[in-house]
Amino acid sequence: MKQLFSRLPEEFLHTHLGKFRFGSFNDIPKDDEPFVYPKFSDIRFILPPVFAQEGGCIIFADGLKILESMGDEAFNIDPIRWHKVKSYIANGMVEYPEMTSPFRIMDGRHRTLALTQLYPGIKIPVIVPHSLHSEVIETGIFNKAIVEPML
Repeated sequence: MKQLFSRLPEEFLHTHLGKFRFGSFNDIPKDDEPFVYPKFSDIRFILPPVFAQEGGCIIFADGLKILESMGDEAFNIDPIRWHKVKSYIANGMVEYPEMTSPFRIMDGRHRTLALTQLYPGIKIPVIVPHSLHSEVIETGIFNKAIVEPML
């Protein structure tokens, strides 16, 4: 089953495979899809529907530190979803991962994993509700996980 994470055969695209739990980020097989990925700076990030209405703050965070703070569930991946997320990245349009509590992704774990794997060392943009912004900034700076905001 692990090989499905490097490259997903087309015949599996419309099946249900369930999730696979990896022990760590480094255990996830490296990408071998036939996709051509854009430069990170060329990816267009779009707002999730709820944030398009309510707004939020974009922060740039260390994807791996966010994922590690989520414990075991961070590396529990559905191969079909994993493939779809990589295809979105290859197409150059990705919805911002959503952070709903300090350093916990509510929606966008596969996106965060894929972006972190495909663009090592890059800070990942995530959207945070206005009500959590200060707490996320404080926690992120303390954990050396975000780019310090410039005022």
